[in-house]
Amino acid sequence: MGDTTRTLLFDLDGTLTDNFEGIANCIRYALTRMDVPHPDLAVLRACVGPPLRETLPRLIGSTDTATTERAIALYRERFSELGWRENAVYAGVPDMLAAATQAGPRAFLCTSKPQRYAEKIVRISGCPSSSPACTARRSTARSTTRRTSLLTCSRARTWMPRAA
Repeated sequence: MGDTTRTLLFDLDGTLTDNFEGIANCIRYALTRMDVPHPDLAVLRACVGPPLRETLPRLIGSTDTATTERAIALYRERFSELGWRENAVYAGVPDMLAAATQAGPRAFLCTSKPQRYAEKIVRISGCPSSSPACTARRSTARSTTRRTSLLTCSRARTWMPRAA
């Protein structure tokens, strides 16, 4: 018979945590530093999900690569200190993850967020402390698509261990 092991994949942003506050605040920070007016909340909400290289050029009104990279650097400047902390874990998530890992399936986190931030967010989230973040990105060099993240995580050997 084939492998009957079941696996659960969990995305971090928007599935386990609400990351809007951190994203919005980091975008506002970058725009302020570049003397660009802040958009309204609806526009900021639309920035959650797509890569920064897609959203920031529209917000800064420029497709110039150097200008976009500056905006991304400013965004990350704040994110590295504060933005990653501005993730709110959805109610019931820690208990759900604990129950899911006790029930038997292998489970792990799959995110396009850089590994160092994903691990920090998991640590402060109240999620099971034995749940390592698995991510397709080892650096902040380039964004990764959800599809690439899922493919990488599906091949990973680092699973969230079952609760004892």
